Amino acid sequence: MNSCYILDDESHSITAMEGYISKVPELRLIGSNTNPFKGLEDLRKHKPKILFLDVDMPEISGIEIAKMLPPDIAIVFITAHSRFAVEAFEVDAHDFLLKPFSFSQFVRSVEKVLDRSRPRGSSPQTSHSENIFINSGIKGKILRIKISDIIYIQAMEHYISISTIDDTHLTHVGIAKVMGMLSGTTFLRVHRAFIININYIKIVEHSRITMSNDSTISLGESYKEAFMNMISSQILKNEKNNVGRF
Repeated sequence: MNSCYILDDESHSITAMEGYISKVPELRLIGSNTNPFKGLEDLRKHKPKILFLDVDMPEISGIEIAKMLPPDIAIVFITAHSRFAVEAFEVDAHDFLLKPFSFSQFVRSVEKVLDRSRPRGSSPQTSHSENIFINSGIKGKILRIKISDIIYIQAMEHYISISTIDDTHLTHVGIAKVMGMLSGTTFLRVHRAFIININYIKIVEHSRITMSNDSTISLGESYKEAFMNMISSQILKNEKNNVGRF
């Protein structure tokens, strides 16, 4: 769990951020303040891992506050003014969010912070988020889906269908974007319209893949070589030189 703090002179902005943070299991909010000086006292006392810091505040700017903080606090600047971006990164900010920003933009920013803080040499799979978040189609409702529960993803005309071990979810997003989010995991694109989780493959027969929920997916010609190479590398085989030996 990663502790975080919000310092922003606009209370409605803090309220929105609190809502976003509550939807991300990896984050734990330990405080917030609209007063930059009181917030600075809190930060020196509690030392959160991540600080969401407004740039443009009265009397003292977020840039000035950042320079007073220990370097082990990861700073994500939030502001309505893009002109502050260059100055923000000069103080080694981890990211910069331009108001108003969406929940998906917020999640990507958090992922960037967490990836940067992980030890070098971590494999792509271990550094990947355990969840994805999608708009449910109901205004104001966002769903969290555990990545390891996804069996396959299918592209439709204007949306994608995400089939999990418990349910099926629809959301308006491109399949290429989803594949980018899942790169480095157990997911493989096997058709222009399908991404599968190889952990849920039940049977592979010619150009058909049967998944654990008995759904059958056609293997696209342009994806066949990469898929079959992956399958071949994991087939259990007898070593010729060891046959009959104990």
